[in-house]
Amino acid sequence: MRYWMIALLLLLTTSSLVRAQEDTSAKEAKTEAKSEENTDDKKPETLDDLLKRIEKSHKEHKDFKGNFEQTKYLPLFGDEIKSNGKFIFKKPDHVRWEYTKPHKSILVVTGDNGKKWSESTNRVENFKLGDDRGLDAVVKQLFTWFKGEFTKLKDDYT
Repeated sequence: MRYWMIALLLLLTTSSLVRAQEDTSAKEAKTEAKSEENTDDKKPETLDDLLKRIEKSHKEHKDFKGNFEQTKYLPLFGDEIKSNGKFIFKKPDHVRWEYTKPHKSILVVTGDNGKKWSESTNRVENFKLGDDRGLDAVVKQLFTWFKGEFTKLKDDYT
């Protein structure tokens, strides 16, 4: 008798769950159909339109600051290096990129000129971006992102 009661209880519980799932699925299907009806009238936004809209709203921002966490994988050694830091960007072409962990270092760029400092050397080095093609490419990419010039990046990422 006890087993029959447990079986009956399981059967009732299972059928209630299935019914609730069917009701939820039916409601979701109706909601999806309504949203499809509403979007059929509109022409889908193109990538160019979206990027231009984002750029327009981005122009109001004058500066950004934030914290970052970076994970770099070194396949040669099979190691992961986690770094933390902070950055400040001021339009049109000023950036300070500071690593706080695991080793402190600071990169400051204004236009085509920059300064680097690292904890290991404890020296400030002046440089020109044009003299270091790799760093020049990275900094120009940062400037493009921070300025919100996303249409310039479209060919690089599509």
